[in-house]
Amino acid sequence: MRTHYHNLQVQEGADPAVIKASYKALAQRYHPDRNPDNPDESARIFRIITEAYEVLSDPAKRLKYDANLRAQREAAAAAAPKKIPRSASDAVKYPARPVSADDPTFMFRQFVQQLEQVINQVASNPRVPTAFRWLLSRPLRLILLLQLLLAAYLFRDVIL
Repeated sequence: MRTHYHNLQVQEGADPAVIKASYKALAQRYHPDRNPDNPDESARIFRIITEAYEVLSDPAKRLKYDANLRAQREAAAAAAPKKIPRSASDAVKYPARPVSADDPTFMFRQFVQQLEQVINQVASNPRVPTAFRWLLSRPLRLILLLQLLLAAYLFRDVIL
């Protein structure tokens, strides 16, 4: 779901100064007079940006918008399908394996969790260049994780 925050490319808790600066940059970039090659598309984007700025720059409108956005998200979360808990009969059919630190799958899971934490920290760090954060976006992050897991599997004798 696209929000006014997405349209202005700011975080939801952004200061009014950040919102204003983002609006100015986007308005200059997408102003119809600056895009004579595609005036209809730039006018459409400019209207979207302007509407978002009008709502987010006014504190009263922003509070109302945030409350409405929160209500929409809560309604969507309530409507989402719930996970069905496993029944007791499933536990009898498929007993849980005891997990110990010596178990290779336990070590593998720990490795994956730590790797995901490092990738998440790098991807969410604003000081990391945008190109690196883009490389760690969801689809590419999965590819990177799979490649690292494959390397760990291939070199398991050296690692362990």
